[in-house]
Amino acid sequence: MTVWPFAGSRELRPANGRPLTTGGTYANEKIDSAASFAASDIRNERVCCSGENCPASSCELNNTIRETHNEQQLNVLRLRYDENPSEKKGDRLAMAKKIIFLMILVFYSFAWGSDGKEITVSLTVPDPTWSIVIDAVYTVGNELWVISIVSQNPDMMGAQVISTVKDSLKLAVPGLPVKNFIIGKTWAWENTEPYTFIPDLKQIETELKSGTRLYPEAERSTDPRRVLNEIWQWESTTTPVEKIDVANPERYTILLKDEGKIQARFDCNRGGGEYEIAPGKLTFGPLISTRMACPEDTMDAAFMRDLQRVTTFFVQDSMLFLELPYDSGTMRFRPEEGH
Repeated sequence: MTVWPFAGSRELRPANGRPLTTGGTYANEKIDSAASFAASDIRNERVCCSGENCPASSCELNNTIRETHNEQQLNVLRLRYDENPSEKKGDRLAMAKKIIFLMILVFYSFAWGSDGKEITVSLTVPDPTWSIVIDAVYTVGNELWVISIVSQNPDMMGAQVISTVKDSLKLAVPGLPVKNFIIGKTWAWENTEPYTFIPDLKQIETELKSGTRLYPEAERSTDPRRVLNEIWQWESTTTPVEKIDVANPERYTILLKDEGKIQARFDCNRGGGEYEIAPGKLTFGPLISTRMACPEDTMDAAFMRDLQRVTTFFVQDSMLFLELPYDSGTMRFRPEEGH
């Protein structure tokens, strides 16, 4: 039962028979909002006077008392819902907890889904003496490239019956379309599987260099000797929200000399400065460059700015990665061909 305060000098009885008593209480069984209160107990209320100064059998529809009564009940509701800071704070805190819980749930749902992704390759072969193994997995552009090797065991005997061989692995990979490449096919008839058959990796070597190897994971090196005296071309920068690809990597380069000096190319400009390097650590001092007017789509300013923010480095799969502070981005460089 909810008890509502009411200021009055007479006992008031609405038509529904529930008492509205002198001194200020109105007994109402359950009211959840101002709207339901007004609809159930205020509208069409008949007020009866039963005090000492009231005429006998005096019942009338008293608009003034009803409106005052209604306004006071609304004030109580306002105090309860609008002017109670502890309840409002509690509501906001509960809502914040719900939002955080949902964010955590979405994050782990994605993580669990990625960890459980299974990559499978299935191929029709001439006989059971053949086998297939997934050799490598790359991300190339917006595709997942799966490279498998099929081979025949010369020491194994088997009936000349067309068979199916399979291999699979679980890998935390992005949800991208899969493109399969098969190396090692020697039979002449055409397979029905939607795979690309290649003689060796040289056929897709250029594309693989532009991608990222996910399996087997290459060992990372933080040895400064892997970085020095090599011309590195800026290919891309990946941030938590986007990947920025460089159209002409050969126009954005760095060369770290033994004596702590850096030579750099910023599109149509040349420049340099100083650097400090230790295992896994790399920082550049203030860089300077010429000030020629480069094409409108130049990225020279962004390149120079990000270089001066670098804090760490590693080399993986012959690629140089320079990391920006607070996990804000990673710059990727490829070695100059023929250098």
